[in-house]
Amino acid sequence: MNQGILTDNRSKNLLPYFTFIVWPLFSLFYSLLNYRKPYFKNIIWLFCGFYGYNFVNDGKGGDVERYSDQLVYLYNANFSFLEFFQLLIDGKYGRGDYIQPLLTYLVSFISDDYRIIYLLYGLIYGYLFSRTIDLLIHYKNKKIDYQTKLLILYFAFIVPVWYINGVRFYVATYLFTYGCIAYYLLRDKKKLFFLALSPLMHFSFIIPVGLFLVHFLLPKNIWLYLTVLALSLFLFNLSIPEMVSFIPSIKNQIDGTVRGYTNVNVIENVFKHREKIIWFTKLHESLLNYISFFMIGCIVVLYKKIKEKEVILFVTLGILILAFSNIVDKIPSMGRFYTVSQMILSIGFILMSASYENKIFKRITFSILLFPSVFCILVTLRYCIDYMGFYTLLLNPLTSPFFEMTSNLRDLY
Repeated sequence: MNQGILTDNRSKNLLPYFTFIVWPLFSLFYSLLNYRKPYFKNIIWLFCGFYGYNFVNDGKGGDVERYSDQLVYLYNANFSFLEFFQLLIDGKYGRGDYIQPLLTYLVSFISDDYRIIYLLYGLIYGYLFSRTIDLLIHYKNKKIDYQTKLLILYFAFIVPVWYINGVRFYVATYLFTYGCIAYYLLRDKKKLFFLALSPLMHFSFIIPVGLFLVHFLLPKNIWLYLTVLALSLFLFNLSIPEMVSFIPSIKNQIDGTVRGYTNVNVIENVFKHREKIIWFTKLHESLLNYISFFMIGCIVVLYKKIKEKEVILFVTLGILILAFSNIVDKIPSMGRFYTVSQMILSIGFILMSASYENKIFKRITFSILLFPSVFCILVTLRYCIDYMGFYTLLLNPLTSPFFEMTSNLRDLY
């Protein structure tokens, strides 16, 4: 009898893997409905890889086309490893980011098909994403209430898988985030390796890593970090030239990249582009910041009642990164560090929600967070259709190699 039950459980655990081969989308939804099962994180991981393989290159520019061109170039150039390594060191390739160019180089040995490199990007992202979500789900090993479910869903859509269009920055974001959560929750020092890899994926992550080290050394008193946040909001209003003057001259590829971000003409073009941004994108950015400050306010109100050290660790680190983001927001692309702070703060708030039992407080916060969270999720889903075609929805790993999608869902209506 017991052996029969055990066999039945094994069959149920293997079912999502079989259905993934036939129809990945069904397997994904089945796993989401059974999010506490051991196969959940692996199906999410595999689906992210499948999504990456079917990522749409519509020939309209953007990072995906640039990475595709790089792969074709390296495939035809046939550099030796020493020659390619010298290009990286000299700054003629990669501009200070090493992991993405190295992956492209390795794939160029076997193929010039950009889908292979995006399969790797999807798998790397999917591993970090699925393990982070799984740690949040199993925190305290308690049943997840309605507010915590909403918060985890909101967190999952801050940097979803279709953001691998900007793979360097957003995979670096998850390298940093997963390194933090695994270290703080599992107390596994080896997981700091992921955090240390983030600057190699995107050179700018030397800053969050530096802030992590500063946070490690400073006391974890929330009032100290709130003071830093207040200073960043009201006292620091540096112009672009003033901020650039603090950047040391680096006699290699990173210097050119940094100066490119802070070039006056680049800055003017970025601000002109911002004026043309559609309304829901602007509202999405504003609501993300609103949610972050609301979370900080809730933590401040409950500060003396919070017993979990992990909550304070994440919230104070998130506040420190948020303060830095406020200071450098005028520099093009540096505003993306708000995303890092939003993720870290959200983790702290999720952990607090999972451990704090006051039902009245949860009802109030849930009602306040429901609309902005759902709106942000819907806007992020809207971005998805720019990089996904019908093949992602209909095909499977066995049929996908025979079909390449060059039109996204947006082009079809």
